[in-house]
Amino acid sequence: MKENDNQYIYTITEITKEIKKLLENNFTSVWIKGEISNLHIHTSGHIYFSLKDQESQIKAVIFKSKASQMNLKLRDGLNVVVYGLISIYEPRGEYQIIVDYLKSTGAGVLYEAFERLKKDLEKKGIFDPKHKRALPMIPQRIGIVTSPTGAAIRDILSVIKRRFSNIEILIVPVKVQGEGSVVEIIQAINILNKIEEMEVIILTRGGGSVEDLWSFNDERLAYAIYHSRIPIISAVGHETDFTIADFVADLRAATPSIAAEILTKNKKELSQKIKSFKTFIISRTKSTLVKKNLSYKNCQNSILFKRPYYKIDKIQQYLDHYLNTISFNFSRKIETWKNRLFISQEDKIFKFPQRYLLEFRKQDLEQRRSLVRNIFCHKFQEIQFKTNLFIEKLDSFSPLKTLGRGYSITYLYPENVIIKDSSQVKKDNSIRVKLHKGEVLAKVNEIKRDSDEESKI
Repeated sequence: MKENDNQYIYTITEITKEIKKLLENNFTSVWIKGEISNLHIHTSGHIYFSLKDQESQIKAVIFKSKASQMNLKLRDGLNVVVYGLISIYEPRGEYQIIVDYLKSTGAGVLYEAFERLKKDLEKKGIFDPKHKRALPMIPQRIGIVTSPTGAAIRDILSVIKRRFSNIEILIVPVKVQGEGSVVEIIQAINILNKIEEMEVIILTRGGGSVEDLWSFNDERLAYAIYHSRIPIISAVGHETDFTIADFVADLRAATPSIAAEILTKNKKELSQKIKSFKTFIISRTKSTLVKKNLSYKNCQNSILFKRPYYKIDKIQQYLDHYLNTISFNFSRKIETWKNRLFISQEDKIFKFPQRYLLEFRKQDLEQRRSLVRNIFCHKFQEIQFKTNLFIEKLDSFSPLKTLGRGYSITYLYPENVIIKDSSQVKKDNSIRVKLHKGEVLAKVNEIKRDSDEESKI
């Protein structure tokens, strides 16, 4: 193409500003939905992140003045809807949305997968503190699983060199993201576990987006860390980044540098502590020896040291004195108890009988009276029962019972002789007839014999 002298040539700054005007004039305020990724909260208070969907992403910024008004806690993987101005960040020529308002619409796909795996492993006890292995106090050999070209390994080596340079370090280089990275990391852990002298492993990489760190959220890697015989420190990403590897590992370090500081004691500080401890031991030992030497000299000058049996003789003397005192006091006590016993017996014989004997006899009389009463009642009930039984039997044989059935008893009157035979009476004899209720006086007018011969008198 031939250059036209009249054609205007833009500088990069000019064309960037023109594009910025074009965007800001055509997209004054827009609503955009997407998933938060690469979240970073700056010390200034500004919040930087990317909004993405399955095919594209856009940079986003929330300035401090707006961020302080938002109550929502942002995190990678969160689905949101934002409202703001489309603009261009001129120094890098990147277009972005300056967010004025933001609201959550739920978790993103990766975040949901992360939470699902976390809950499953937690339920199986993979994160239980009882499975955590203790870290060595001063390790001599450290294995590091990381990218050989990343910032993480440089930070770790720098800290170790500065604090304790004579530690042996074995680096197993691996891919820390992308296809095949999980398999390489697991193989590296297995290799270090086969080295007998290896004391601790640092699993590390620098910061990145959720996608960049996703290899450390793999279930296979979680079980590899869990089954490692060597304690593992996870130092993945920045302080705000959390992965499944962090929860399974024996210890989580916020950054690679902190992981190195945890494992390595400052050589100068350690040396100073040893010197201080040595000085303390020497000083304490000298002080103890001086005190013991003084005690020994005092013992040499004591009468007990010169006459070993002096203390025993003195104790024996005290013992004799106490035995005599005890014997004398015991004899007096016995005599006192004897006199009291004699007086007590006399009192019981001569003074107490009138009152106590009367009380005793009164109680005895009451007991006997109660016994007689019980016996009498029992006998009375027994006699009453037998009497009632006899009356019932006697009543069954009573003539009155017979009279009650319509029969009667006839007597000669006034002789009161029961008439059993018709031959006992004569005509005009007076008779008394006893009925069930009442009596009848009558005179004989006619007599009938058993032979049925009737005699009329």
